[in-house]
Amino acid sequence: MVQEATREVGPTSIADAVTMEPVRERSTRGGMIPRLPYLPGLDGLRAIAVIAVMLYHAGIGWLPGGFLGVEVFFVISGYLITALLLNEWQRNLALDFKTFWIRRARRLLPALYLLLLVFLAFAVIRLPDQVARLRGDAIASFFYVLNWFYIVRQQSYFEAIGRPSLFQHLWSLAIEEQFYLFWPPLLALGLRVLTRRRLLAMLLITAAASSLWMAFLYRPGVDPSRVYYGTDTRASGLLLGSALAVGWAPWQPSKWATQKLIGWLDRAGIGALLVMLLLFLRVDQSQAFLYQGGFALLGLATAALIAGTIAPGARILPRLLDNRPLRWLGERSYSLYLWHWPIFTVTRPQLDVPLDGIPLLIVRLGLTLLCATLSYRYVERPIRQGALGRLWMGLVALWRAPGQRSLRRIQAWSAGTGATLGVLLALGIALVSAQAPPPDSDFGTGTIERGPSIVATPETTSPPSPAPDIAVAATPAPPGLCSPAIRTPLITAVGDSVLVAGAENLEQQIGDNIYISATVGRQAVQVPAILKERREAGALGAIVLIDIGSNGYVTTADFNAIMAETNGAWAVLFLNVRVPREWEKANNTVLAQGVTRYPNAVLIDWYTVSDGHPEYLKDDGVHPYQVGREVYASLVVRQIAQLQQRWSAESGCLLSPQASPTDDVPRGQRFPTPPRVAARRPRATL
Repeated sequence: MVQEATREVGPTSIADAVTMEPVRERSTRGGMIPRLPYLPGLDGLRAIAVIAVMLYHAGIGWLPGGFLGVEVFFVISGYLITALLLNEWQRNLALDFKTFWIRRARRLLPALYLLLLVFLAFAVIRLPDQVARLRGDAIASFFYVLNWFYIVRQQSYFEAIGRPSLFQHLWSLAIEEQFYLFWPPLLALGLRVLTRRRLLAMLLITAAASSLWMAFLYRPGVDPSRVYYGTDTRASGLLLGSALAVGWAPWQPSKWATQKLIGWLDRAGIGALLVMLLLFLRVDQSQAFLYQGGFALLGLATAALIAGTIAPGARILPRLLDNRPLRWLGERSYSLYLWHWPIFTVTRPQLDVPLDGIPLLIVRLGLTLLCATLSYRYVERPIRQGALGRLWMGLVALWRAPGQRSLRRIQAWSAGTGATLGVLLALGIALVSAQAPPPDSDFGTGTIERGPSIVATPETTSPPSPAPDIAVAATPAPPGLCSPAIRTPLITAVGDSVLVAGAENLEQQIGDNIYISATVGRQAVQVPAILKERREAGALGAIVLIDIGSNGYVTTADFNAIMAETNGAWAVLFLNVRVPREWEKANNTVLAQGVTRYPNAVLIDWYTVSDGHPEYLKDDGVHPYQVGREVYASLVVRQIAQLQQRWSAESGCLLSPQASPTDDVPRGQRFPTPPRVAARRPRATL
């Protein structure tokens, strides 16, 4: 049986705190309708979701889909809020919108506003260059419209220029609060004009429409922030949870809930849990699958998991999820979600703190648990239990009470109130007067498309022209590689904002023989199409330089697709990444493993070269200063020189590179065997 509640429960999701009141019954239409019972297994599910989100944001490489915990919260929230409203409807034949919204505000706003005040004050003191940017985010968060604020401002969720906003994670709370605002009157209308079955069908159709709309708006190779942030495209999880509540009221025994069916629900719930965990472990935010059905699949799996958890007589999932540690975390999931992101954002490894790896993870999680516990115990719970009302009544009584003692208390309260207002006034002045720093001139318009565009011409008998600043790469004997037919740009470079920053230095050291295609926010999935376009135009360089991975995950499939489009290139050089984000380690692993499968693929270890050199990188820990850009470009030129020397020694096309191949190159650098023209399949990954 579903456990009955005799106490208040914790937050229903990252953006909610539904209180399941003690079970009481009320007569309606001659029957007894109990209040919505406490569902302890859902606390455990919330704990798993918030743990996944925190580990993902901590940069745990083996959990690329941890951000999907937010979608799990959406489904849970949709289910519990709708169940609560349906329960009220069955007891009262009406919904009290005002009371519902006041309760939501009382449970959500205090912790959120405390967070905004704390980190705005922190930014004024410690991050003054961030204050102007945070001002708009804070106002949008205050009114729960941050997701649409980002959409209108075209702010990418995936770009890695500068420190992420301390309030970026509040976009998901905005979606939930918008749901809480509009769903109760819509549900009341549906209950009046539709039967329960038709209402259920309408919810399922609308959830499907939201998923289809997401798939329609998604464009491979284009920044998916619009579909990631949108209330319209992310509503499917909330609607699926609502549909489950309409189809199954946990406070009413179902006639069809036989022992056999409960057994099937147990097994289905276990399967759904495995699907959820598999998505956490295998899916990342750049995969097309995610936007073309992945979110919907997770929503369905979460709904099945909820059903298997709350089913009367269910055994397996309640035992897994209904335990004290998970319940404790689940009750504080809202606080944990609120506090973890800004704490993680101001403790970036080797930038804000001299820590990395496990020690940093322990510090971050410890600070998050401390702040979340304090917020939950001294702000959220007291206010839920009426602390503000009691405080007001006490002040009124104190004001009316005669005597010197009451006067001293009034003076103390007045002094405290005045000090608080003074702090808020100073903070407000700092926010209003803050000026945005000038745009970074290193990025210009954010896009570079420049270089020679000479296409291949028929073979001639004239010798090839050497590059102006570095020699044309000499190649081994296979036909065509020493042929004068190769007149395309020597180097084709494709990358993201790091390449944008380093483009000028590359051009200075290489000369005119490099074509650069770089743009801020570029994802790995976009690179193959760019290479294909150059190749089909006969303008793909004999050497291809790839610098990608600062803005999201690079997968093995991405790597293979890049290599497929560079077939025939003498060498494909991959720069690994230094980016204090959750995908850094995973991307560098994919690149390091990828170059071992292709003889003409080479890894340039920018990560190791920049390690321990804070003077190379800007405050974001990603983009190089001028000295770093010089090192970055020299690293590429040295690698090319090494390859030229190797090829010229093994071929009859001896040329003398100007850059010395004996220059220092990072240890552990591998060099390919002479490249071949024929297409090859990648060797199996070990």
